[in-house]
Amino acid sequence: YDREVSELLAIARQLEPDPEKRWLARQFFLIALDRCVDCGPGSRVKIESLVRYYFAKFQIDQQRFLVPMKMLEQADEELATLEAGNEGENCKTLEADGGESLSVAINTLLFVCNRKLAEETAESPAWIAEQYIRDAHKAALKTFKASIMAESCQSYGDFLARKGSYEEALVMYRNGLQQAELDGGMQDLACSVGLAQATCYHKLGQSVKCDAMLRRVDRMTKSSEHSLSRGHYYLTSATLQQEDAKADTVQMQQLTEQLRLAAKIFEQFGRMDKSLEARCLEGLLRAEPAFAEYVNLFPSAISTSDEALYRVIDRVGF
Repeated sequence: YDREVSELLAIARQLEPDPEKRWLARQFFLIALDRCVDCGPGSRVKIESLVRYYFAKFQIDQQRFLVPMKMLEQADEELATLEAGNEGENCKTLEADGGESLSVAINTLLFVCNRKLAEETAESPAWIAEQYIRDAHKAALKTFKASIMAESCQSYGDFLARKGSYEEALVMYRNGLQQAELDGGMQDLACSVGLAQATCYHKLGQSVKCDAMLRRVDRMTKSSEHSLSRGHYYLTSATLQQEDAKADTVQMQQLTEQLRLAAKIFEQFGRMDKSLEARCLEGLLRAEPAFAEYVNLFPSAISTSDEALYRVIDRVGF
């Protein structure tokens, strides 16, 4: 039976890449999974976990997440019984390059499933999305992959920040930044997490730490002046520093210039939502000093004619 299941799994994997044969591949996966019950007691868990892993992967590739998540959870639980007796160390995936640890591969897919389900349930009661986020983070930690742990810490931190749990969010962001730096190839994520940290510090009234984190992200993005990360830095920095800059004309001019640059960068990357946000904030900052004069002139202008009102607007410089 061990050999039969292995052959059924091999056929399913061979059929999988062809879109017209996926329905047939699914049947072979189901038959292989059904035959696992007859495998020998010493090999059943390993073989069944392999079948569950590849069947789940097959479904995830078709944008299905709930069923494969449950399948992977079962495989992970059963594989843990082997690892407890040191028998699971030799369980590998079947890729030609020698494969990776089956446990790591399973938890990598579990992270993907839970993160996607958290996104899909964002409009549901908060506890539902939070459970998926927690499960995604639990799976990420079991992969021991810096890149996945960094992504998970960022997602969990973002969720906590939206809840207003800024101290807890900061813990996640710090861990995420550390993992992103360990990975070495996640500059954009490191910048994003750094800006999220700065925002949390600002919310908590910790201006010194906020400024320090903004300076850190400034250094991280300075060499790539027209990158998307640089645009996010400009926008976030201006948003957080605008209150303190209002009494300083020079600093206010610097912020409005940063916002103009941010808007241009976002436009280049097709992020029109962010470009609009930057331009609106720039307009508000430029208009605010003249707003008092506008308010004083408005009553007399509106009581005369539209033409007079337009002249007032032109005069104030909006």
